[in-house]
Amino acid sequence: MKSLILQKCIIKIVIGLILSFLWAQYLRVSTAMTMAEFPMIFLGAFYLMLAWFNYLKLDGVSIIPGHTKQKPLPKTKAKSRQMLDYVDTEIQEDPEIKPIQMQKAKLISNIICGVGFVIPSAIMALL
Repeated sequence: MKSLILQKCIIKIVIGLILSFLWAQYLRVSTAMTMAEFPMIFLGAFYLMLAWFNYLKLDGVSIIPGHTKQKPLPKTKAKSRQMLDYVDTEIQEDPEIKPIQMQKAKLISNIICGVGFVIPSAIMALL
């Protein structure tokens, strides 16, 4: 579980740093705000919002209604195991991780990334 949280945090931090760098290079219209202020505060607030949605989902509240599961197709009597047999199966991220553990990992990684973006940008804005 710790490695899953670490993987999710690293990916989110890298994406956030790339987006803030691109904002600083191409979208900044004035020199009043640096790279560490506006985009990082925005990304921190975004990740904290995602953490709140994950928390609500753990409580059973769904913000965006999910897709309904399709009824399983009747099994055909195919003797050969070709790739076509696996077309309709859902892709599983990790079969040994339960969905509630995945939600907890998303919640923790979103909180870590949100706080990790908000605190440095707030310190830079105060200086």
